[in-house]
Amino acid sequence: MTAAASHPFLAVLEAAGLYTPNGHAVTVDLSDLPAAAAGDPAAAHYAEKALEYEADAVAASTEGTRNDNLNRACFKIGSLVAAGHLDAQHAIDTLIAAARVSGLPASEINHVVYRATREGGAEPRVVKLEPVKGYRPAYTLDGPPPAPPGAAGVSTSGAVDTGATDTVALNTAYPPLDWRETWSRTPEDVDWLAYPVLERGGMYALYSPAKAGKSLFALDLCAAIAAGRSALGQPPAAPATVLYVDLENHVTDIVGRLKDMGYQPSELDRLIYLSFPALPALDTRVGGAQLFAEATRHRAEMVVIDTVSRVISGEENSADTFNALYRYSCVPLKAAGITVLRLDHAGKDEDRGMRGSSAKISDVDVAWKLTRTSESRVRLDRIACRNAHHPDSVILDQHDMPLRHVLLPGSGLPDRVAQIVRTLDRLAVPADWGRDRVRHMLAERGIKVRNDALGEALRVRRTTFTGGA
Repeated sequence: MTAAASHPFLAVLEAAGLYTPNGHAVTVDLSDLPAAAAGDPAAAHYAEKALEYEADAVAASTEGTRNDNLNRACFKIGSLVAAGHLDAQHAIDTLIAAARVSGLPASEINHVVYRATREGGAEPRVVKLEPVKGYRPAYTLDGPPPAPPGAAGVSTSGAVDTGATDTVALNTAYPPLDWRETWSRTPEDVDWLAYPVLERGGMYALYSPAKAGKSLFALDLCAAIAAGRSALGQPPAAPATVLYVDLENHVTDIVGRLKDMGYQPSELDRLIYLSFPALPALDTRVGGAQLFAEATRHRAEMVVIDTVSRVISGEENSADTFNALYRYSCVPLKAAGITVLRLDHAGKDEDRGMRGSSAKISDVDVAWKLTRTSESRVRLDRIACRNAHHPDSVILDQHDMPLRHVLLPGSGLPDRVAQIVRTLDRLAVPADWGRDRVRHMLAERGIKVRNDALGEALRVRRTTFTGGA
């Protein structure tokens, strides 16, 4: 029995001249695929959602189902490409990326995707959508039509009817916080990855005008974190793995900068550097899945994207683009406790923030604006912030031999922390006193302070200042 006879799909490919029983690949040029044509925007939106759905199914496939799911997805998507609802290159790239996430070898992926998509393209599927008030949109190709509001399991208010849903599945999919566990593992002090700029698990934006030095600053910061060196002049910490996605800087420039910083290759094992990677756009589900897979594979504690404008497929001025970037790429990383740093460009009017949509700033915990104030000094200004842990501004001296950025003494303290530091200095409190002892002493004098601010003030006095010691 030939290979084609063992599977109906292979028989169809063999009959079309797209498969040989010995498994040898048949060369198919991408130009043989049908080209996208202008069409109904609603149909194009439907097709894009169908592509996302099929890509998700392929990416989530388990061993034993991966080939079948990829074959099926390519057939379906090929028919939409042929109808002009999807761009061929976009569809191919998305399906290949999804197959890689599933773990299929490159040889199998290349053997299937082009030919199966072309075969599906032999039967164009024209989608005509007429909106029906009150109905939910259907995003699958072969699924049943959506149920109207009021049907079993469908709420007229848009909420899920839990009576028609598997409670066990819901608890698995959406586990609530265990408050006792969460309470016990939440540190009392701020858990800094790089004081006072990056907190562990936070999501950050760093932007500046062109040539101000944001990539240089980010590289200095990330290399120090990965190597366990002093970052910004603070005491060294344990090394932490950093995944750096760079679509901006040439690798020769990166190596030159790292040499200027005094690094050797043996110190950089935890700096996982992807130079101009062929990642799918990160404002898509497949792109987000691949980024998370890379972060997980390398056990990264921090992910850097340099720069945001290079990793998106949508319009930079569209809020939808950055809502999708947040949903598909940033949320999984943040939920895993991974620090995210996104580098970006300032707009023409620097006072108005980053270039493009204002949605860029809405989803980050902190947005830092970097300004070069002199040849040897830069300033970080906090433009947006969700908490009171970060200072309003940070001043950094840029040193040479080796190249590094060092926090200017006294810079970077939130006002409430600086006030506690001044109080402890005035009272000549020894720098080695613990939190409970200091709190009791302050309480005796009628001084009330927040626990996190006190902890930060004690840390600062131990590591940065000598007052009271």
